[in-house]
Amino acid sequence: MIASVCEENPNIKDLIVAVYTHSMSLEIIRKYDTKRAETTFGKYCRGWTQTDYVLAENVASGIECSMLMTENTESVTFEQRVTSSLDAVMRLYEVPGDVRKSLLDEVMAMDYRGKGSYVFEEFCGYVGEKIMQSYDKKY
Repeated sequence: MIASVCEENPNIKDLIVAVYTHSMSLEIIRKYDTKRAETTFGKYCRGWTQTDYVLAENVASGIECSMLMTENTESVTFEQRVTSSLDAVMRLYEVPGDVRKSLLDEVMAMDYRGKGSYVFEEFCGYVGEKIMQSYDKKY
């Protein structure tokens, strides 16, 4: 969904890419995504240690960042970028091919652009609310 928000809004894309390229915020993303990957893909990663998940997430976050930074050039569509990135990440976590295909079909069938817009609107509302709370406290 973040990718669809970035695709629709260049300013947000710049912000998200900045988050992925700053060491402190990237570390937060990696820690969260490592825990999520363990929960989501653990059944395929038998015998993996915490170090294995951390190493895989280092690669996965690079794939995600690269996908976000790439423009629709040379006839590569947004959908193709998302599909290839998700497939590559699932391969890292040893997800079997038939499961990968099923999950990719499921993701591409959902209204991820609509969901991304909703998440963005909620985020903007949250930030606006926090700014107003901060303003109210000062004045």
